[in-house]
Amino acid sequence: MKITSWFLIPFMLFHLPATVTATVRRLHDINRSGWWVLLAVFHIKIKTGIISLSIGLMILCIMLCFEGSLSSNKFGKVPEI
Repeated sequence: MKITSWFLIPFMLFHLPATVTATVRRLHDINRSGWWVLLAVFHIKIKTGIISLSIGLMILCIMLCFEGSLSSNKFGKVPEI
């Protein structure tokens, strides 16, 4: 393990709760359960040259780009801006 990895681990652990919370809130905005966040840890990796892609993470990123609900859904009402 490289020395830079030892510096990144505390950084990632510090930001993990905020990242998961924001992702779950966004999933609720598009009327999806927060359990979909587990797609980020579902790893079927496709290695193409130097790039390694996680299928679950790609699906989650695409889902997060969907438009949010325009009216109330089962997770609550639309927040006011």
